[in-house]
Parts: sequence; C-alpha cells; structure tokens
Amino acid sequence: MRRNLAKQLKEYLNRSEPYKNVLLLEGARQVGKSYLVADVLKDYQGQNLVSINLEESPIIREKIDECPDFASFQFLTTEVWGLDVEKPGILFIDEAQESRQIGSFVRFMKENWADTSVVLTGSSMARLFDHTRVPVGRVEYLRLYPYCFSEFLRALEKEHLLDDCRNQIFDCPLSKHTALLELYDAYLQVGGLPSVVEAYKQEPHGNGYSIKRQEIYISQKDDFHRKETGLKHHLFESTIKAVARNLASPFKLTSISDNHRDAKQALSQLTRWHIVLPCEQQGLNPTSNYSPKVYLYDIGLAKQFRESVLPKLSTAKTEDSLLRNALGGLVENAVFISLLSGKGFLTPPTGWKKDPKNPVEIDFILNSGAVPLPIEVKAAKKYNQRFGSSLLEYLHLTGLKRGVLVSAAPYQVDRIRDCEIINLPLYYCLASTLEQLIPQSAV
Repeated sequence: MRRNLAKQLKEYLNRSEPYKNVLLLEGARQVGKSYLVADVLKDYQGQNLVSINLEESPIIREKIDECPDFASFQFLTTEVWGLDVEKPGILFIDEAQESRQIGSFVRFMKENWADTSVVLTGSSMARLFDHTRVPVGRVEYLRLYPYCFSEFLRALEKEHLLDDCRNQIFDCPLSKHTALLELYDAYLQVGGLPSVVEAYKQEPHGNGYSIKRQEIYISQKDDFHRKETGLKHHLFESTIKAVARNLASPFKLTSISDNHRDAKQALSQLTRWHIVLPCEQQGLNPTSNYSPKVYLYDIGLAKQFRESVLPKLSTAKTEDSLLRNALGGLVENAVFISLLSGKGFLTPPTGWKKDPKNPVEIDFILNSGAVPLPIEVKAAKKYNQRFGSSLLEYLHLTGLKRGVLVSAAPYQVDRIRDCEIINLPLYYCLASTLEQLIPQSAV
C-alpha cells in the first residue's frame, strides 16, 4: 500500500539539483519506514541503486564502523557494494542509527557526491549524530507516523468514501455520515500500525489485531529496558499510561513519577523515539510559559490504555456527556496525527491559550500555509454555536476570518458577523483537506 508520504519521498528522489542534501526518514518502530522506501524504490529498479539494512546485516555495519575516514567509506560503497557515485544513483541505508560511524560521513555524502540521492532511515535518527556534530544545512527530514484515517481506509480498500472531500464537497447523506463514523470508530479501536491494521483486515471480528499491537508494544518496552539502562523499567509503561489518561490536558511530569528527573528523562526518550508526540502551547504573550500537551503516536494504543479506566468509547454510539468529553481526547489525538501526516511535521501545530488566567484556548493552530488556521476539536454529534466561541475570540484577536471546528456532527458552515466557522466532520479531517482550507490571506 502506497503511503501518503511516498509523494514527498519521490519528489526528493526526482529532484535534479546537484549535491542534494541527505534525506533522513525517521519514525517509531513498526510504522512502515522500510516498506515505504522499498515500495517507492520499485520504480527505480535496474538503475544505479544500493539498498542496505544495518539491523539485518551486522557484518556490513561493522565494516562501516571500521572505516577511519570518508575515503574508506566511499571505497566500500563503490568497490564492494557497486554504487557508481559518478552518475545519478540512490543509496538507501535502513536502520542507519545502528552504526556509530555513519553519522560522521553524512556531510561528505552531500559535499562529494554530486548526483547521488542518499536516504537514511531509523527509529531514532538523533542517535546518528551521537558521536559527531549534526551537519546543519546538509540534511533534510521526513517523518513517518502510523496510518492516519485516510490511509486506514486505503488499507481496507474503502478510501473512495473520501473522494468527495478531496474536491472540497463535504456534504454527504446521513447514511454515509453514519457509516464513516463507524469506520472512524474502527480506526480508533485498531489504530494505525500497518501490521495491526493488516491483522484486522484479515479478521475484523477477532482479536488478532489486538495481539499484534501488544507484541509491538512489548518489543518497544524491551527496547527501552535494553537501551535505557539508566532508567527504571517501569517508566516506559508509566509514561504511556500517563499520556493516554491525560490526552487533551496540559501534561504534568508528576503523572509519570514523583521523581522529576526520572519522569523527564523517560518522557524525553519516548519523544526521541517518536512514540510520544508533544504539542507546544503558545499565547498572545510570547514570554508566557505553558505546559505542553502530549499525545501518543498510535491512536489504537491510546484508546487501549485510556479505556483501561473508562467504558468503551464510540463516536457513533456513546451518548453520556462525560464519556464524550473523554472521547474528545482520543479524537484530538487522532486529529494531531493527521495534521503531522501532512506538511505539519515540518511546522508542527501548536495549541493556543489567551493567557494563563483565561480559559479561552484553541486545540491546534496549523501553521503550514500563508496564514494560521485555528482548529478546535469536539466529540459532539450535534453542532452547537457555543463550541466555536474560542475560535471566534481567536479570530477577533488576530483579525483572521476562518476557523475549523472538527466534530462528529455533519458538515455545516456557520457565518457569524464577518467570520466563518466550518464544522468539519472528523472523518474528513485530513491534512490535505485542512491545508486547502487555509485562507490565502488574512483579509
């Protein structure tokens, strides 16, 4: 299945500029990085191409780490692996962070290879430069997350249900609205890890997908125990549970552990692994200091741990108002994943608060267009004008004219004075859709 990020990867590979930056493709384990690159590289078979996986090839990794300088690495690349760096070609190294030495060669790949595209992938690319400085200006990044909702539908061969919204036609019959809410419930339940979704596709009514997700979770926990020897083992699960239970709320380290240092280090490490996703909070006063919100990289994992202290939550069926508030945190997490799956990972969305003593806040400000687009998230099944009150206040303060309310209610546009609030059904909340809704100017 071709991922949304495949387009940006192909654009990088097809750029004809000389001495191209090295591309670092990062993301948590099991989100499909290797598959994504391998799938795109099918279009380049028979060309000047070398692909290596350092986790699967410890002998190759050792040979790289034995290279004392770039000249030795280049000899290995050309004479042993067969890459011709004198003509257009591609070098793909998967799990690149497993090498202690390769990070020190990155700047020279850019500066010495005029026609070679270099793609390095890994779950923690920050480790790539543990023993050398980051070559600023010589690298660029792509980041892959688990499936957003449109990719989830694509995996289930139901993406055609979103065709209308890609043309900015958001009205749909009630029957389709209900069907899409039920599919969104399935997405919240299953999550977006490719192998988990595949298990669900094979057996929708079984628990194979849940077992698969648990296997991935245990492997990540084992990684934490093995690699983070200075941290107590229980901190991995404590952090995951704390994030899941505090979705949509300012995050406090004490929800992980009373030991501030331990909690901070655990949260930092899972952020580096792209398992925990922070969202910074900003205000009118740039000197104001707000605690960030944090989300989990996989919505299925978030729902699993959130429901460990709550009844089962459903966008289509949950009626209790308190439970729908809890459901709102899950939907907010899913929306954040969707925003990051577009251009948002380069200019991450932020939250917004009017001031420390004022409850007025906006869940997300999307900053990837000409002007900011404020986005508020609610789990409500019916639109209520009061849901847009924070959006209106933000619009009036900033002089902007459009805000988006993401909810489980059908599509509608509410024009209030000189502003418009677009109530966008959560199943249409795609990065590409929201990017199209950004006004071209503030006027």
